[in-house]
Amino acid sequence: MRVLHVGPLPPPYGGVEVLLDLLLQSQQNRKEYTIDCLNTSRGVNYRRYRTAQFSLDGLTRRILLAWRLVRKLQQFRPDIVHYQVGRADWSFVSDALNLSIIWICGSKLVVHLHNAPEQSLAQNQSVFPGRNRITQFFWRAVMQRIHCLIVLSEKYRQAFSQFISSNKIFVVPDTCSDDLLRIDRTSIDQIRSQGVFTIVFLGRLTQEKGVSDLLQAAYMLGQHGHVFKLWLCGTALTSVAEMELKQLVERLGLGDKVVFAGAVGTDKKYTLLQNADVVVLPSYSESFGMALLEGMAASLPVIGTRVGCIDEIIVENETGLIYSPGDINALEEALSYLAMNPQTRQQMGSAGRARFRRLYSRSYVVELIGTIYRDIGRL
Repeated sequence: MRVLHVGPLPPPYGGVEVLLDLLLQSQQNRKEYTIDCLNTSRGVNYRRYRTAQFSLDGLTRRILLAWRLVRKLQQFRPDIVHYQVGRADWSFVSDALNLSIIWICGSKLVVHLHNAPEQSLAQNQSVFPGRNRITQFFWRAVMQRIHCLIVLSEKYRQAFSQFISSNKIFVVPDTCSDDLLRIDRTSIDQIRSQGVFTIVFLGRLTQEKGVSDLLQAAYMLGQHGHVFKLWLCGTALTSVAEMELKQLVERLGLGDKVVFAGAVGTDKKYTLLQNADVVVLPSYSESFGMALLEGMAASLPVIGTRVGCIDEIIVENETGLIYSPGDINALEEALSYLAMNPQTRQQMGSAGRARFRRLYSRSYVVELIGTIYRDIGRL
């Protein structure tokens, strides 16, 4: 069976890029299928978060992408096309047109949505991806012709079942590298139980990710007598935004307690998580939460907010702690609780790693997708 993947490869190292890269590297997949990939990434950090508005440059790139897709379909002649989908309005229109091309060419379509269903506040119900009627129209039409829709969580499956038959919807969570499973947390915790409480944040340095909240909670943590180090691993969208965060750090008197580590590669991330005590993701909006998986794989307790499907990833009080976004006091209380209880950290970390192995490991996710391919191949 010939499978064509269409989607972005790293950089940047977001959930979509990491998953696609792992699928392509999987020996399990390559033994069973003939695989090719049409890389849609421009190799620019945070490219996906700058496409919400129409531009001539964006239109040109999407026309070229459609042309590249047509040529790849003619040359490779895939049985299945596994199409990764982002979240900006004009990208939705472009994706819908590309999916129509694939359908016309006769390949079976697997659409992999990496975003959460947006909510209609007025009606308190899910609406189809996209923030206006044009994008919703395109998607409602295209979804009638696909063979499978992959979503990130059971919550999202229920939401999207309003627009496509539920027997076509499959839940496949994101995953991360299994290398983090090699970290031996038991011996490390014995050494570090009385040391500096080390907090790690992995993600974009933006308001949406709650970085300012984390800095204020860290200030409160210090006021309550805790000795800590906070590692901010990621970059801001602009140099001005990063400067504002650094100024906030100085105003709070956290200059010697906060490290702006920038974008971290695999080796540096491994070292950071090996020496960390907790991973925090204080987001206001999140489709999934890759950083939480990385923390769980590294056998660390994790702290997240009640957004997206984070409450499906974290088992509260078992693998980590959950709080309402924007509640800085609750975030500080969660950090303080874990800082004072090294045994709880170890127990939560062990439970989180076990949960990762069972539900989010690379081999598990690859097998889920392989099962979908085999089912579709029999249609």
